[in-house]
Amino acid sequence: MKNIFLVLGILLIGVSVNAKDWTQQMSTIYQTSATVSPSTVTLITANAKRNYIQIDNDSTTVFYISLGTTKNAGIGVMVPSRGTFKLAGDNMWYGAIYGITSSGTLNATITEGRSLN
Repeated sequence: MKNIFLVLGILLIGVSVNAKDWTQQMSTIYQTSATVSPSTVTLITANAKRNYIQIDNDSTTVFYISLGTTKNAGIGVMVPSRGTFKLAGDNMWYGAIYGITSSGTLNATITEGRSLN
């Protein structure tokens, strides 16, 4: 029995990675809740030190969020029933975030990470 070896050329591509990701740069985590209704409500105010935001829909109906300006129901980013909306890193939004439902009220949980700087 003969052993036959096949040598394949492999191209390695170097990738520069910042060892400190956004989770290592947070000094404080804040968690709040908000009641979202058919009238636009402020879920979280603007914050220049924000480096992570998560908004959880704790209900069985959808609601909509908008970044920076108030909107009508049905316009903006839809957060599905029991769904989550997250922003971090290069996609961070530092302005206010608003929420609105088409009808009825629901609860949302907001988690915000703030930077060390």
